[in-house]
Amino acid sequence: MKKSACVIVLFLFATFILNAQFSVGLRDTRYIYVQYTLKDHYQFRLQQSLYSVKLEYQYFRLYAGAKTNLGPVAVQGMPYFGKTWGQHYWNLGLDIDARYKFKRLGVQGGFTPHYDSELGYSSLWLGRLSCDITKHILVTAAVTNRPEYREPETRLRGGFRFTVGKLWVQPEISIPLTDDSGHRLRVLASFNYRF
Repeated sequence: MKKSACVIVLFLFATFILNAQFSVGLRDTRYIYVQYTLKDHYQFRLQQSLYSVKLEYQYFRLYAGAKTNLGPVAVQGMPYFGKTWGQHYWNLGLDIDARYKFKRLGVQGGFTPHYDSELGYSSLWLGRLSCDITKHILVTAAVTNRPEYREPETRLRGGFRFTVGKLWVQPEISIPLTDDSGHRLRVLASFNYRF
């Protein structure tokens, strides 16, 4: 009985793994993550900050969501929960994104209802345009108030995405729209590698 149960569990585990993709990445220079995608639809992600502060102020976030295609539009919903290791604050929300691609042009819109234990509720949003220059190079520009750290801030972001095989890399410049001094300009990098 124990042998047959082990065989069934191993078979289910192997089937689960064969229909899945693992990836690792970096978001906005300050967050590393591992992601598990099942059957190209269901996603689970663990994200950890790389702030230059003590461990108790480092932040981690868990995501679990799904994506699907509604005709020519790709839609994704990713609920999340995050907090600092020292339990100084916590937050939760739901990233909702829709993407439409027409030949070389891409349009993305996003909305995030977000709650922070100290800052309260925020309605976050994103608008992005992109254009394929070649098969491997894409130019992208976005306006968003989704935070790069913790607090919402309206910023203009622009850069490129380079794709080679299972790897993409996206360097960007992030400029605040509320500050014309240039002191808070950021250079960001993101990447993802799928196994």
